[in-house]
Amino acid sequence: MSGMWILDRLQAWQEKTKIALRYGTDSLTFKELWSQSEALAAFLETKYPEMLRQKTPLVLYGAKELALVPAMHAALKCGVPYVPVDTLYPVDRLRQIISQVEAKVIINLSACQLQGNFEVLDGRALQQIFTDYAGHTSNTDHWVQDRDVCYMLFTSGSTGQPKGVQICKENLLCFVNWYRDFCPVTEETVALNQVSYSFDVSVIPLYIYLAQGATLFNVGHAELEDFKLLETALGASRLTDWVSTPALFDICLFAKNFNQQLLPRLKRFTFAGEVLTKTLVRELQNRFGREAVVINGYGPTETTVLLTACVVTAAMLAAPESIPIGRLNPALGHKLDQGELLVWGGSIGAGYFKNPEQTAKNFFTAPDGKRGYRTGDLVTEREGLLYYQDRKDFQLKLNGYRIEPDDISSNINKLDSVQHSLVLPVTKDGKVAYLAAFVQLKPGCSQGSSLKDAIAVKKFLKTVVPVYMIPKKIVLVAQFPTNVNGKVDRKKLLEGLS
Repeated sequence: MSGMWILDRLQAWQEKTKIALRYGTDSLTFKELWSQSEALAAFLETKYPEMLRQKTPLVLYGAKELALVPAMHAALKCGVPYVPVDTLYPVDRLRQIISQVEAKVIINLSACQLQGNFEVLDGRALQQIFTDYAGHTSNTDHWVQDRDVCYMLFTSGSTGQPKGVQICKENLLCFVNWYRDFCPVTEETVALNQVSYSFDVSVIPLYIYLAQGATLFNVGHAELEDFKLLETALGASRLTDWVSTPALFDICLFAKNFNQQLLPRLKRFTFAGEVLTKTLVRELQNRFGREAVVINGYGPTETTVLLTACVVTAAMLAAPESIPIGRLNPALGHKLDQGELLVWGGSIGAGYFKNPEQTAKNFFTAPDGKRGYRTGDLVTEREGLLYYQDRKDFQLKLNGYRIEPDDISSNINKLDSVQHSLVLPVTKDGKVAYLAAFVQLKPGCSQGSSLKDAIAVKKFLKTVVPVYMIPKKIVLVAQFPTNVNGKVDRKKLLEGLS
């Protein structure tokens, strides 16, 4: 036994012909999942021994293709981190990440052509490896060790460069050993696998449900962009467990037939990534019954998926406060520093990849010697339950994605025509509804109309940031208003939108 939860559990399932993953009409059994990860691991061990010695990350560029999961497991078996990059990220952003991690091998399941000082394995090449190396086994001596990095997720950075959050084996085990009690699995469990692999909530289906023998039902970008496709897919899914951000569920609620008739087996709902409202939970209960189990979770990427969780009760819905973000993982310590939640313990990640300055800023060593993290989130605590209040800085969540507005404005400012820019969240009912970018052009650089100038900004942003970071509104300003302190008057800018 390796002590790596997911590998040990999947090894025990390696002869099972039960479906592990479904995506459209395609599927993988647990047996196929294991054999494919063994084949790819054996290939990497044979062809790229230096990659294993140097623990060079394996970059995965795709969406919800089935082959991505055995590729993740192959990386774990080689003892190298995997870096999932969703196709929502433009190629320029991908290249920044490839350059940062100095990748030697890229698995590219997108339609984009990639060239560089690295080998690209597309879907056809992967299938050939699965065939050529069928029956080969990985060297268990290479399997990921306690302090090895299992995966890196690149999040928005205030400088315009993404930050690579490193999560180690010991961090994952600390999370899994606690959170799996929230997700009991039976032979009939089918869990939604919709959350982007670039977003850490996807770890719940991958490391909790799949490892316990559940079937994962994949939903990709095509279904999310067309509710008719999504409705058809969900109707055939036999889902029992839902895992997503509240934003996705909110979108589904616009369809009147999104209810218990469409999904009669669906009984458990896990939400994380952004604020869960009472309005959403009450509508969920109207559609799926009051006996539905609703779990609210919270945690920054740096702390391995979730720090806190709770089952939402009738008392919580009746209380005057917002829904609590839950009770802290009991393996962790915490304190409130002027309202900011500081945590320490086994689930705190290894810091930012090759970014000691930001690591020193956000991470710390607790008095007991354990690694700690400053969340930047302001919370209150009552009777062991934590309640989210606000952010200490300007970082925000939109549809579950963590965004640094300065990341967007830094990229806008790269345009030769731009003097200065500021990106602000526009809120509705206590949640971020969309982003607005306020842009001041250099004298004589306008294209003749505000519409043309705004289109030019959006067109450029599509090449440098993920689509979820592109502001819905681009507002041209002659100059930025200031307040009595001489700072930009953000409130006045937002008032101009109404």
